[in-house]
Amino acid sequence: MGVLRLKQEAHAVRPGWARDTRRRAWPWPPPWSSWFTACWTCGMTSHERRHGRNTAPWSRGKASMLLGSSNAVGLRLSLVSLLVGGLTALNTVTMGVIERTREFGTLRAIGARPAFLRALVLTESLLLALLGGAAGMLLGLVGAWGVNLYTQNLAGIDAATVTPRLAVLSAGVSLLLGLLAGLRPARAEGRLTVSGALRRP
Repeated sequence: MGVLRLKQEAHAVRPGWARDTRRRAWPWPPPWSSWFTACWTCGMTSHERRHGRNTAPWSRGKASMLLGSSNAVGLRLSLVSLLVGGLTALNTVTMGVIERTREFGTLRAIGARPAFLRALVLTESLLLALLGGAAGMLLGLVGAWGVNLYTQNLAGIDAATVTPRLAVLSAGVSLLLGLLAGLRPARAEGRLTVSGALRRP
């Protein structure tokens, strides 16, 4: 009679499911992983005692569908991050140019041409974008390694893959953002007069 009272959609788990789940989810178990797994599986211990077997194994199809949804959300977040990064680069280059206005005026006074000043600002902007892109790529590789380590132990699939094409695309986008961020300050410095630059504080 006790079995008849169970819901038909209830899942049973095999003995030791909590321990195995903790080992698969946490390859290097931190001190609090046992508490986390116990809280996660507290509602299934009665099924484990009744049935003693796992009737709800992890589905790779469900995992792939979940990863597809996560990729869609990640793409939107990446676009927002690109916008924020471009605005940040523009602000950084603009503030750097404003702080060195007298320096650029001195260069103009000793014979530097406007084209040289524009090239100088654009070069600095591209170098800044290159360093930022390299740091972001390194963090992305470390993050992808961590995500894949987790999903491989949990479901046997790779959730994040960094291909050479993706790396080249990321570097190109970083350089493009740096170029766009440096265009406006470079044009402003190219039109700067010697007297106007030296009068600025």
